[in-house]
Formats: sequence, structure tokens, C-alpha cells
Amino acid sequence: MNHAENFKIKNIISRIAAFIIYFSVSGFAGAICRVIFNSFMRIALRNNPALKDIILYIISLCVIFAALYFFSMREGAADTQNLRFSVLKTIISYFAAGIIFFIMIVCSDIYIFEQDNFFKEYFFGPYYADEYIHNFTQDFPGNSYFISAFLILLKIGMMILAYIAGRANWIARKKKLLQELREDKRI
Repeated sequence: MNHAENFKIKNIISRIAAFIIYFSVSGFAGAICRVIFNSFMRIALRNNPALKDIILYIISLCVIFAALYFFSMREGAADTQNLRFSVLKTIISYFAAGIIFFIMIVCSDIYIFEQDNFFKEYFFGPYYADEYIHNFTQDFPGNSYFISAFLILLKIGMMILAYIAGRANWIARKKKLLQELREDKRI
């Protein structure tokens, strides 16, 4: 497999754009799950709203991690099937997308979004981790974005593992299919 032929700028740019969309869609899924569980948690934890907010935020983060894991695993399987992109080039694309996405959410928070903006609340809300922690503790300085950067790095690491797992899963399925075909021919 010649990976050098697949390492074209247009492919990398389209891959980075797709990964940014994955980050946004998974953020939306996390925010929607937070909204769904909000009514249940409001009833269960009506005496402790801070704990309710922490649990809802953890639920949204878990949904984001699950969605990104699914997207990355699918990408790994599709790339292996189509004989394209090495793991290293995909890792470079993940990190580039993570950096661009982080810059995008910071600049959007500073220059575009108001307090109750729809996109901030439902697409990028879970990525503003410092704001949530500031709301929980009241002692933590808000708008520092350190925890958001750490979460994005953590998600990139998880996506890399999912991509590798997707490739390995596709190969294992094909090996199993090939083994079954060999056994059928022997009978």
C-alpha cells in the first residue's frame, strides 16, 4: 500500500473539515442528552442543583466520547477497506482538526456568542468546560479554556485509539471471512 499517494493536501483538508464536523455533531448529541436527562435529574436531585449540573455535564461528555469513538472507528474501517491513509497521517489530521476546533470555539466565545446563543448552548456547550466548572465551584476562574483544551486533547487520543481499533476490527472480520471461505472449500 502506497500511503504517499494518499497524502494529498485536498484529502487532508477534507479530512480535517470532516473531523471538525464530528466534534460539532458529537457536542450536539451531548447537549441533547443533557436536555433529555435534565427533567429526570431535576426531580431526582431537586435539593442539590449543583450536583445535578455536574451529573448532566458528565452525561454530555460521555455521549461526546461515545459519538467520537463511533465516528473514528467507522473512519478506520472505511480507510482500511479503501486502502487509504496511514495511521500517522490520520493522527496528524486529528491534531490539526483539534487545534482548529479549539481556536474556533475560543474565538466564537470571545467574538460571536452572547450569553444564551443557540449554537453555543447546543453545539459547542459541552466544550466550554471551564465555564461549567466555574458554575459548579464559583472559585475557579472562568474563561481560561485550559480544561477545554485538555478535554479536546483527551478526545483526540481516544479518537486515535478508536481509529486503530476500527482498522483492526475490519482486518479481523476479513480474516474470519477468509477462514470461513477456506473451511467451506475443504468440505
